[in-house]
Amino acid sequence: GPQGTLYGRSAIGGTINLTPTRPGFDNEGSTLLELGNYSALHATITQNIRASDNLAFRLAADYIRNDGFMETGADAKNDVGVRLSTLYAPSEQLSIYLWAQHAEKHGYAANLVNKGTNPATGEYCENCFLNSDPWDDTRRGAVAGPFGEPKREKADYETSTIGGQIDYDFGAATLTYIPSYLYLDTVPTYWLSAIQAINTAHYNQLTQEL
Repeated sequence: GPQGTLYGRSAIGGTINLTPTRPGFDNEGSTLLELGNYSALHATITQNIRASDNLAFRLAADYIRNDGFMETGADAKNDVGVRLSTLYAPSEQLSIYLWAQHAEKHGYAANLVNKGTNPATGEYCENCFLNSDPWDDTRRGAVAGPFGEPKREKADYETSTIGGQIDYDFGAATLTYIPSYLYLDTVPTYWLSAIQAINTAHYNQLTQEL
């Protein structure tokens, strides 16, 4: 919280506000490259573009991939995100900040790994997994599931968002307008132990705060 003060109206438990870096008038940029095990690759590029004394743009792109951490190849990433923003400040009183972003995920969702049962005795054991490897999401032999063998499943995810913030300083007070539109479509398929699960979601959300 607090709720209803520019952000989070009608939010049940408060709001987490993530504020990306705004465009700068300095033409600065940065590049990040990370490599790791499981064929991990992560690259991020950001760049400010100064168009004039009162107009600037910022481009940010991020790509991350890795092979699945789980035995079946589940819990893998193949994600990309792009964000473009602009800042226009024609006077000391007026500031116009607009942005658009798009993200896609096409990896493999993580499967649930059972914990709490000793596979040898069938008794409760808080720290026991079905397999010696806690990342082993397979179910073979005596612990095989009734609906088939867990495998890696696609987790397609796509979201687009546009928004902005317009501020006008009257001196004694500042008027702020925050519009945004969100589109999200996701079809993750994964395994809950020995049961295949699908949790689809589709959202179109429009918010305006003044």
